[in-house]
Amino acid sequence: MKERNNNGLRSLKAYHGIGLAILFVLMMLFVATPIQMRFGMYGVAITELIVLAMGIIPAIILKADLKEVFPVKIPALRQLFGTLIMWGATYLVITLITLIIGYFFPESLNQVSTGLNEVITSIPMLISFFIVAIMPAICEEVLTRGFIQATFHSFKSKWSIIILVGIIFGIFHLDFIRFFPTAILGGTMAYIMFETKNLVLPMFLHFINNGLSTLASFLLPVQDMANSVSGMEIPMASVGSWFIVASAAPFAFLLGSILIHKKGERNHEEAAGENNWSKKIYVAATMTVILFIIGIVIMKKFVGELVL
Repeated sequence: MKERNNNGLRSLKAYHGIGLAILFVLMMLFVATPIQMRFGMYGVAITELIVLAMGIIPAIILKADLKEVFPVKIPALRQLFGTLIMWGATYLVITLITLIIGYFFPESLNQVSTGLNEVITSIPMLISFFIVAIMPAICEEVLTRGFIQATFHSFKSKWSIIILVGIIFGIFHLDFIRFFPTAILGGTMAYIMFETKNLVLPMFLHFINNGLSTLASFLLPVQDMANSVSGMEIPMASVGSWFIVASAAPFAFLLGSILIHKKGERNHEEAAGENNWSKKIYVAATMTVILFIIGIVIMKKFVGELVL
């Protein structure tokens, strides 16, 4: 990041973010877990309030500029649309990763999915929607894309920040089955935060992701969902088909990346003279071709599974 963006963050160091991340994991294990076991979804709400406090209090204690740690601006419509497209691209990749995990660990994936749905639907829909979609979009973003990401402001490589914040977000969920999907989602939100310096946009993506998941949980009853996937193995041919579908993700992500920047606004790479759209298009095209070819190869080899 550039010096002009660091003035209000000089009191924040990377070890503050890492230390708080470790403290968060300990809090989840020894404080949040007993609370959630005792109070269920309402315990989740209590946990989210603790998460919010963990993001704000350290920033105040360290005397950081709260406007720079938690920048909140009214986003342009094109930014919201771009964020939505980036969520769609990320969803394609997450679905592919989930199918791969489900192929190797079907029972574990089934247990996690069924368990989450049972918890989400254990209380009235509107209350659940508030706790699962709205509260995490605010509280978890204040902590991760807010305070923790701000502590990495001195890193020279933006991708090191994005990857690290994504990994931390994946670890926060304390579940191997959910680690890669949540880490990828966290990385996307970290990218949006880095590029726009507007906490509202990753909050919006987080809300869309959790909100749609919550609605899906109520629209498809838990018992029906459990019966539909219990004991069912995911065919490798299905994984192959999703490689093909996910091949659209790189260009969708690139389109979303363009839209999240306001008209006439130059991002960090452009300001540094490093922007090279031909290179970005080449990278996106390469990733698309690789995903598509992998999908075709898998489909041709395992298509018989779908017939059996």
